Amino acid sequence: MGRMGSVLAVDANKDVVYALKSLLEVHVKRFDSVNSPCQVTKFLKSHEYDVVILALDIETESKQKDAGFKVLHHILKHNENANVLFYTPHGRIEDTVNAIKSGAKDVIKTPWENERLVQKVLSYLKKEESPPIKKKPSNGDIKFIYRSPCMQEIVRTINKVAPSDANVLVLGENGTGKELVADALHKVSSRKKNLLLSVDMGSLSESLFENELFGHSKGAYTDAKAACPGRFEMAHGGTVFLDEIGNLNLSCQSKLLTVIEKREITRIGESKPRPIDVRLVCATNKSIYQMVKDDEFRQDLLYRINTVEIVLPPLRERKEDIPLLVSHFITLYCSHYRKPPMKVDKSALRCMMDYAWPGNVRELQHAVEKGVIMADNNLLSKKDLCHHNGDSYGDDVYFDTYNLEEIERHVINKVLQTQEGNLTHSAEALGITRTALYRRIRKYGL
Repeated sequence: MGRMGSVLAVDANKDVVYALKSLLEVHVKRFDSVNSPCQVTKFLKSHEYDVVILALDIETESKQKDAGFKVLHHILKHNENANVLFYTPHGRIEDTVNAIKSGAKDVIKTPWENERLVQKVLSYLKKEESPPIKKKPSNGDIKFIYRSPCMQEIVRTINKVAPSDANVLVLGENGTGKELVADALHKVSSRKKNLLLSVDMGSLSESLFENELFGHSKGAYTDAKAACPGRFEMAHGGTVFLDEIGNLNLSCQSKLLTVIEKREITRIGESKPRPIDVRLVCATNKSIYQMVKDDEFRQDLLYRINTVEIVLPPLRERKEDIPLLVSHFITLYCSHYRKPPMKVDKSALRCMMDYAWPGNVRELQHAVEKGVIMADNNLLSKKDLCHHNGDSYGDDVYFDTYNLEEIERHVINKVLQTQEGNLTHSAEALGITRTALYRRIRKYGL
């Protein structure tokens, strides 16, 4: 249980492909590989891959320069939302920046760290499972779908804050659109010509925290055969979005606070600090002020990251936006799955308006996607769209033990069954990150 998504590896080196397959086949439903860029088109036409992994300096028969970038351009032309991950033995910051600016999701140095590579691929699968909303223009460069007064106020706040360099803390439940706010803040800012880099703090172990954010020098540790910049360096002049910041332990919080205060980082293995110029946007779905009271989050760090605070309302508090969102997602998925235009039955819309949507906009998005896929005709009914049965998972959850681990195992198993094994939906329902859910699945052998 838990295997999901598909990966395409492009490399003539059989050893590299075998290593990738060994690492990833236990996590993904499908792993394919091709030994030549010429074969990529054929595979892309036959299957839509969640992640494509290839060498930045890939070898071709013509030995053409920048072949990796040409393959990237071809993949993005076929699917503009494709998650492309480069790998390279070099640690040149200009290569990484150019790759990300060209549309790649990231660049990993070889030999890679197995844990880091797996975590990155899983994070891309997570994002692909909940694709970013292509919003209709509503206010300058800020693109949301809304009519509710509370969202109007959110957009006004973003317009006021974005031109400044103020650090912003975005609070809200899972699925409310925190990453979308970070994207909007960046696009309206004076930094929009530079990079916006996202880091899922919930997927980083403490051992990877410094390496991911601050980078390392050549020889900093056994496998560090080349220097590699961290996210703060790569985003110099741009914006860094730290998602799930509430998951950081106190040790990592202290290191982050030092970087924010001094506006400089020190790579692992170096002693000389490097100046950084980034705008920081952080987000969490946790009760961060309660965490401060419980001594789980540093108060001084909270002061640093929330110069301005944006609190996103849950969907149940902006129900007047539901018809607009439903209409948008129907159009999106009819186009995506090459289906004729569809409309929604009034009774189905009423049903959706009455539901509390604990997973918020993301849950609504998945409900509409499933409805479009399963619909028998062009009029979506309650049967197609209202897959929920009230706001609970049924009344058949009983316990004959007070052992907390047994109770947790039972509840997780129940939610996984109800959500048909969908990790993202299950994590949202349980109020934890997908990475945290995956750890528990392995722990309990589910």
